[in-house]
Amino acid sequence: MVISYPFIFSACWNKIIEVVDLRTYEKVQVLRGHQSIVNKLLIRNDILYSCSADKTIRKWDISEESIHGDMSIKAMFIYKGHSSKVTDVVMINGKLWSGDENGDILIWEESTGVILESFKLGFPIKNILGHNDQVYVSK
Repeated sequence: MVISYPFIFSACWNKIIEVVDLRTYEKVQVLRGHQSIVNKLLIRNDILYSCSADKTIRKWDISEESIHGDMSIKAMFIYKGHSSKVTDVVMINGKLWSGDENGDILIWEESTGVILESFKLGFPIKNILGHNDQVYVSK
């Protein structure tokens, strides 16, 4: 679950992301597109990133105009490259980092979806954290 006022975004086991307006407490949008459980959410400005057990990361426009628009929101971009469930997605120094159950970490060019680097660790990735130009990974 993440907040970008005035909205709260909730990752769901049933492949969707629910959007609730905190001013009215009403569900105002449902983001659909993932083929399996949505594991984590990340917000940067008016962009939401979601990672899923379907081995993908999706990029969504979550501007207030999009959320309250008449049409359902479609993913702006789908990042593909993982071979197992994507368990975390973070932004570190302007690059998108993601980890999966196989222990792979991929570093993406956010705007193009090109994989810049990849690392194979010996354990499933649970969390990735960037701090002071250091990257920490937990299993």
